[in-house]
Amino acid sequence: MAIGERPPVEGRHDAALPVEVQLLAGHLGVTSHMAGVVLRVRLISGDQLDVAYDDPSAASQDEVVEHVVATLADDAGVLRCRHGDRLMLLCSRGVAAVEVGPRGAVL
Repeated sequence: MAIGERPPVEGRHDAALPVEVQLLAGHLGVTSHMAGVVLRVRLISGDQLDVAYDDPSAASQDEVVEHVVATLADDAGVLRCRHGDRLMLLCSRGVAAVEVGPRGAVL
């Protein structure tokens, strides 16, 4: 094993990544097991846009979808999403409809 390499951890998909990448990802709170969905959002203005939403605490995409629905059902609900490389806060009051797809289906 070379200097700076960690032994592979059983059950981890990111074990083949360089140590520097693993450390940076861990520092940023990024995990390879994060559940996410892509949302096609129709705003009350009639415009639509595609955003990605990730939930690090969710074990499956179904849990993520339930969280999105519960958040947007609340008048004061806000989702922290990504639109390309930009962070976007999606406020439930401006949303008319949401179409859900698996990660990468829409963007």
